Amino acid sequence: MRAIHFLRTLAATFALCTSIAVQASPITVIDLFGSVGDYGYDTTGVFGSPATSLVGASFKAHFAFDLSLGSRATGPNSDELLGGPSVGLSMPLLAASIWVNGVQADYPLNGWAYLLTQDGSVQANDLMVRVEFYEPPLRSDWFFFVGSSPDIVNSLNASYSANAVNALTQFQIRSDDPLVSGFLRFAEAHVNIDSLTVSTSDVAEPSSVSLMVLSVLVLLVFMRPRPLQLRKD
Repeated sequence: MRAIHFLRTLAATFALCTSIAVQASPITVIDLFGSVGDYGYDTTGVFGSPATSLVGASFKAHFAFDLSLGSRATGPNSDELLGGPSVGLSMPLLAASIWVNGVQADYPLNGWAYLLTQDGSVQANDLMVRVEFYEPPLRSDWFFFVGSSPDIVNSLNASYSANAVNALTQFQIRSDDPLVSGFLRFAEAHVNIDSLTVSTSDVAEPSSVSLMVLSVLVLLVFMRPRPLQLRKD
């Protein structure tokens, strides 16, 4: 009887697992590499010592987008994504960080973000990344990148790398001090981008994965050995 009970439980659990459709979200990760260009200044020491020039400092930026969130519009010549609470949409931005001389600064994820790739010309396509958080009068963080390269692909679902990117890149990290006429944090710069990588993969949604784990746990519970019960004459 125990063998029959186990087989029935196994069959039911297998049916439950296979009936769960694991939905996948396309996640695009963008990494930019370069150095601070002709202007860069760290007023408060966001990336090290205060009152320091950032010109020539190493630079990296990392962004991750869930392409299933926000509002996406695709066409033959462009693929764009917009979202965030500031524009009344779900936020497609999952992570947003920059590094200057190896020191990390993170952007808030409750502003808005814009991602666009499009046909630029016969020889090059364009990629744009824009992130902005604005909470007057205390905080204003933003990042802007637009670059062109023959290696850029006209699809947000693509994976590729690009070198010798012709780009305009700027950033600002800013928090005002409400008690004085000054800043809690302030740094800004113009950046030269040497290369970028874009990687897109499908990631299973946590809810679907949780259901599958729950199904396995149910199976394990039924497989536990039960204590022997003594018969009473």
